[in-house]
Amino acid sequence: MHLLLRCRQPAILAMVGLAIVLSKAFVDFSTSGLENPLIHLLLIILVSLSLRDDPSSVWRSPLFPLLFSAVYLTRQDLVLLILPLLTYHLFLLRHNIRQLVISGLIAIVPILLWSLFSLVYYGFLFPNTAYAKLSTGVPGSDLMLQGLRYFLRTISRDPLTFFILISGVVVGLAAGGVSRSLAIGSVCYLAYVLRVGGDFMEGRFFTAPFVVSLMILARHLTQFRIARLFPFAVIAFGSFGIYPNLLAGASYDKLKYGSDINDERAFYFQRMGLITWNSEQHKLPEWEVQKEPFVHIKGGGIGHYSLLCGPSVHIIDPLALTDPLLSRLPCKKWRIGHFERTLPTNYRKSVAENRNLLTDPAIKHYYDAIRSITRGPILSLQRFRDIVWVNLDLISVGNVDHYKYSYIPPSDEIPYVYNDDPRLRDVPAIGSRWDAPGNITFEDALDVRFRDPIDVEKIELSCDANDVYFILVLREDQLLLEQKVEPDNTPPSGMCHASVTLKHPCRAVTTLRIEPRIGDGRYALGHLTTSTR
Repeated sequence: MHLLLRCRQPAILAMVGLAIVLSKAFVDFSTSGLENPLIHLLLIILVSLSLRDDPSSVWRSPLFPLLFSAVYLTRQDLVLLILPLLTYHLFLLRHNIRQLVISGLIAIVPILLWSLFSLVYYGFLFPNTAYAKLSTGVPGSDLMLQGLRYFLRTISRDPLTFFILISGVVVGLAAGGVSRSLAIGSVCYLAYVLRVGGDFMEGRFFTAPFVVSLMILARHLTQFRIARLFPFAVIAFGSFGIYPNLLAGASYDKLKYGSDINDERAFYFQRMGLITWNSEQHKLPEWEVQKEPFVHIKGGGIGHYSLLCGPSVHIIDPLALTDPLLSRLPCKKWRIGHFERTLPTNYRKSVAENRNLLTDPAIKHYYDAIRSITRGPILSLQRFRDIVWVNLDLISVGNVDHYKYSYIPPSDEIPYVYNDDPRLRDVPAIGSRWDAPGNITFEDALDVRFRDPIDVEKIELSCDANDVYFILVLREDQLLLEQKVEPDNTPPSGMCHASVTLKHPCRAVTTLRIEPRIGDGRYALGHLTTSTR
C-alpha cells in the first residue's frame, strides 16, 4: 500500500494498524471463507491506484478497468460502492474518447462474458441467492427497520468499525475529487444495506466500506487539525474489540444478541476453529452411492450438510437459497437472511421422481419452464426459449400470495388414513422393524384425517427412528403449525416413540400430515393419538 509507505505521520500509521487489528468486523470476516478477503484485496489495489497524485494516469494501465469488473464479479451489489468512482474517472476521460472506449471495453468485456456464460449454463444472470433474498414479499418498511437494527448492532458491539466508516465518509466528502467519489459510493452502499435489512452476520456488510474509509483517512487525515487525536479515538472505540480479536481462546463460544443478528465467528468457533480442532470433527465423510437419490428437506447449513451427505442426496432448501422455484415464492416467515417458503404440494415427490406433480395451477406451468432450464439439455432450443421467457417475465408465476399465508393446495398423490384406523391404535415395540405388520409405510408423506374437526394440543406417535419427521397441522388447506418430531428415545434402528406438545393449541384441525424431511426413503408410522386439555 503505497499510501502508507508515503505517509510520514507515525500517528496515522498507528491508527491504520490499530484499526485493522481492533475492528471486530474486519478480523471476523478476514478468515470467514466468504468473499470479504478478496473484496478487501481488490478494493485496496483499486483505491490505491485511484488516490494517486495524477488520477488521470490510472487509465493508462488495463489493471484499473479490470479491477472494476473483478469487484462486480466477486459480489455484484458492491458495484454501488465503486460506481461513483468509475463515473468520476470517466468524466476525467471525457476529452480522450479513444482511451475512454478502450478502458470501457476492458472493464465491461469480462462482465459480459461471465453474464453470457451464466445465462447459458445456469439460465439466469444473477445468483439464485439474489432472487431468494430480494424477492420475498416482506414489506420494505419491515426490512428497513431490520436494517436499522443491523446498524445499531454494529454501533453497540463494534463501534470502531462504524467510527472509521463514518469518519472516512466525512473526510472524503470534505477532501473532494477521488475521495469524494469514494465517500459517495460508501453512502450509496450503506443506504442499500439499510434498505435490504442488513444481514444476520454481525458486521459482514460493513467491512468493504470500512477498508475504503481507512484508505481515505490514511490519505487525507493529516490535512485536518484533529489528526493527532485520532489514534486515541481509535484506541477508545477499539477497546471493544480487544477480547474477541486478541484474547479470546478455546472458550470463545456461541453468542447471540437479539434481533436475529449473530456473532457468526463465535457461532462456528467451537466446531471450526483452529485451536478447537479435533480429528473427529473434520474426518472425511463416508458417502453411500445410490442409484436413485434421496431427497432431504433441510433449511440452513446446507453447505456443510451436503458435503456430509454426498452426491446421492438432493437437498430441497425451504429458505430457497439453492432452489429456483421456491425463490420466486413469497416467504411465510422470516428472520433476516432466512426467508422460509411453504413447499408446494407434491414438490418433494416431483423432485424425487423428476417430473412435475404439482397441483397448484399458479406455478405448475412455471415449474415446467424451471425444470427445462435447470434439468434440460444445455443446448436445446426449448431450454433457450424458456430462459428467454422466464428472464423477460413472459412466463411467470401466477397469484402466489396464498403461500405467504401457508395455504397448501390439496393433492391426490398423498396417501391418507382416518384417525379411527385400527392400525393407529396399536403401539409398536421400541426397536421393532419399520415394516412390521400393523405399521403404515409410505414413500413421501402421509395424511391422518379426522372425520370431524378437532382441537389438538398434544400428539403421541411412533415412527421410524433413523429418519427426521415433521408434523404439519392443517385446517382444510391452511397450515396452522409445523413442528419437528423429537423422539423420546432413539434406538439404533426400528421404531421409536415420540410425544409432541404443540407450540400452541390448534383449533378445528382436519388433517395431520406426517412428512419426512431427512431419511432413506423408507418411512413408517405406527400408532398416533391426539389429546387436548
